[in-house]
Amino acid sequence: MFGFAGLMGQTFQLNQPFMDLGETVVKGTDTASVGLTSISHHRGETNRYTKSHSQRVVTQLPVTLRPSIFAAFEYDQYRYTKLASDHSIRLLKLHPPATGSPDSTTDDFISCELEEFALADNPKYEALSYAWGVFPRDFPVVVVMPAMARTGKITALFTNPSLYTALKRLRHPTQTRALWIDQLCINQEDDDEKSKQVVLMADIYKNAQRTVVWLGEEDGDKKVLSEMVEFFASRPSKPEKQDANLVKIMLDLGYTENSPDDITRRQWRHQALVRLLNRSWFSRAWIFQEVVMSTQVLLICGDLEMSLENLMRLSNAVFLVEQEEQGYAHSLTTSTTGFDTLYLIKHSKPGGCGDPECERRNFKPGFLGLLMQALQQLEATIPHDLIYTFMAFREDVIIIPDYKAPVSLCWTDAAKNIIIATKSLDIFSAVRGDEPCSVSLPSWVPDWSKCYPYARPICAPDFKSDFKACNALLGDNHKSHTLETACPHIWEDASPDVLIVTGKVIGVISWLSPLSFETTYYREGLKSVFSLDQQVRFLKRCLVNPSSNAQHLRQDTEERVMRTMLADGAFGHNQPLAVSPQKIIQICSEEEEIETELRKVGSVLLSEEITQKKEILDRCRQWSLVVQQKRLFLCQGSEGGLLDLGLAPKVVKKGDLVCLLHGSKVPCVLRSLDEGDAWYRVIGQCYLDEWMYGSPPLGRNWSSGGEQKFVLV
Repeated sequence: MFGFAGLMGQTFQLNQPFMDLGETVVKGTDTASVGLTSISHHRGETNRYTKSHSQRVVTQLPVTLRPSIFAAFEYDQYRYTKLASDHSIRLLKLHPPATGSPDSTTDDFISCELEEFALADNPKYEALSYAWGVFPRDFPVVVVMPAMARTGKITALFTNPSLYTALKRLRHPTQTRALWIDQLCINQEDDDEKSKQVVLMADIYKNAQRTVVWLGEEDGDKKVLSEMVEFFASRPSKPEKQDANLVKIMLDLGYTENSPDDITRRQWRHQALVRLLNRSWFSRAWIFQEVVMSTQVLLICGDLEMSLENLMRLSNAVFLVEQEEQGYAHSLTTSTTGFDTLYLIKHSKPGGCGDPECERRNFKPGFLGLLMQALQQLEATIPHDLIYTFMAFREDVIIIPDYKAPVSLCWTDAAKNIIIATKSLDIFSAVRGDEPCSVSLPSWVPDWSKCYPYARPICAPDFKSDFKACNALLGDNHKSHTLETACPHIWEDASPDVLIVTGKVIGVISWLSPLSFETTYYREGLKSVFSLDQQVRFLKRCLVNPSSNAQHLRQDTEERVMRTMLADGAFGHNQPLAVSPQKIIQICSEEEEIETELRKVGSVLLSEEITQKKEILDRCRQWSLVVQQKRLFLCQGSEGGLLDLGLAPKVVKKGDLVCLLHGSKVPCVLRSLDEGDAWYRVIGQCYLDEWMYGSPPLGRNWSSGGEQKFVLV
């Protein structure tokens, strides 16, 4: 047997600090101000809508081998006792390393006690946030019990390599340390207990004295990461442009005047940060609630420690420098998962990001909007957790965790209760159209593991929009022109897989452009993004027939196509477009000249005319993101027979219906399952030119009434 000296030591108190950040002052030379002329990370946006989890780059961590000494002992599986109440939690008291034994291998053994507390009694503890990983749980953590001394049997919990290495690092040399760790403090074999404990998670992290984030063991990047962390820790927080100036001297993103060794060091620093932000912790869904709800957060990577605030400062400064030197397409937001995760955390914490000009300060994000943004970059091993991990932000949305329920029921109930609580069909922004799904779901329920399959939607949840198309259903009622919000959806009870919506068919899709807009990036050139000449040529061929009721489309065709491709500014915070389509077409034609002038003289020396064109060009590049994965279509109007031009997910088909629905700010595309049947699939949102602001276009023989119910399955 082996000895466990000091197993019942004093409780570790948090007023005994860890390694103090900011001890070392790294001197650097100030540089000229960074000219941030490139497009900024869009305020109010926290992701790219085309992110794919399957293409994610994940930093491979050092392998933790199972110590051979573990095989020399037999362990009894620890048996949890039932918690006294639904508001009780267990805390793990982590013991110091074993001492007093000549066998140094006993340091591999971790020992602890488990003790139950009522959360209302405010026990003193730290909470741990970490990535579970996919490794088996076969590392023993010995639970010290009175029976152990009498019987000689070793009782243990079993954990995975990630948590095992964290516990070894977190042990205090001489004292017991109280921790809350989900993997060990919750009986993972008891679905009922898990369902009840999930409800408490927000309070558990909120009440913790601090949250410790375990990023994994250190690797070859330790030295350069330490340099950068100390560099920022030794300097007070500054405006982001000044932080960018500080970090610019540390990186190499195209400099040629330095020695090869200096360039290599700078590149290594940059890649070290990229690898850090691609550690699996940054893509784990649970970490979002854990960190947002915590009052103090310390990140640990091996024996390197940093505050969350300093990592945010560092990553944002590097992003700004990258954007200046290489453009948004080659920045941390595209090369890492962690940058967007930190950005979303920063803007979701109480008080927001602290920037008085941030668009997100002007509205309180709802549960659906937060969910859809977060799930662009976060994932969970258990599909239920794609919903349950955001319990703290659900507000009026009823979510009752139940791990015994099928995933399909969990996801469908979430969608149903979001619609009921919001009286809105904003959730249609994320429906999957014809995309396959691993879970059998109704068409109106998003695949929560793959939100926004057709890139940026026409109207994302919680994104400020002036669209209110469904108000046209109010007919001549004067409120149709003054109502600020869309007329609400009224819930009707039906079977669990059915959603009943009310509205009106305003047309049938009669033509599709043969050219769809794939996932492209604006720095390839807006001409290639839009293919305006080709799109106009295709449309004009369709409009040759004089009996097509399309005289209005033959006028100003280029401008109409451009406005439709940009969905009249759907990606901006204000609609309609702040710049006329004619001006946008002109700027797109001059894009190369504008960029040439910028490279020639630099942003500071640009003429006023070129500066204005550059600003419009940057706006166009933002607005253009809405066209990805979409297709232009013509809609044969049901009233008056006129054709309308629109933009919809590329999977739309001829014969699909374009409808206005109560609760949807924008028109929606529905597909009948059988002719004459009232059952439909929802394909997605669409933009329909001149129909977006709550009243029919001029010349339409529109009348109120004539609404019908659509049964969505």
